[in-house]
Amino acid sequence: MKHYGATMKTTTASTYRGYPINTGSKNEFPCNELTLDQIIDRQEYMTRKHSKVLFTRLDIRSPGDSATSLREKMPRIMETFGRRLKAGHNGKNRLELHHVWAAEQTEAGGKEHVHLALWANGNAIQNGYSLKSALESALERHLGAGNKGGSKGLVEFCGSNGRAGIMLDRNAP
Repeated sequence: MKHYGATMKTTTASTYRGYPINTGSKNEFPCNELTLDQIIDRQEYMTRKHSKVLFTRLDIRSPGDSATSLREKMPRIMETFGRRLKAGHNGKNRLELHHVWAAEQTEAGGKEHVHLALWANGNAIQNGYSLKSALESALERHLGAGNKGGSKGLVEFCGSNGRAGIMLDRNAP
């Protein structure tokens, strides 16, 4: 995996800050501790603040014919995503949204992809389809020009996600 900036501190332990993590059956998948800290902090914050939290994991692929780095475009994509999602929200519950993303390039010369974790007030958003749609719209804006096929098929729900996210309900048994 290609990493930019300071040296990345990783762990292959089966737990981190008291939470189980997946580092593979033979510890072949080290996890970035900074990313783990961001994920845990957001998870704890959102479940403390809201009685229901929608957690959604999405994977974003780079367009096949694009030389554009997703890593470079993600901050602007996420700004546009948040604006579009909030503009389309008119419910009585306040939309609060947090995210953590990590870019990955699994082979030299290969296209990078992004793993995106989203937390939303589950009283305001009930499933991840509106999140996916707003993200596709933001990708279209930032990657669509000159990209054959636009952003179609670049965003997918993660398989461990359920069909469209996982609703965390602190009042559930």
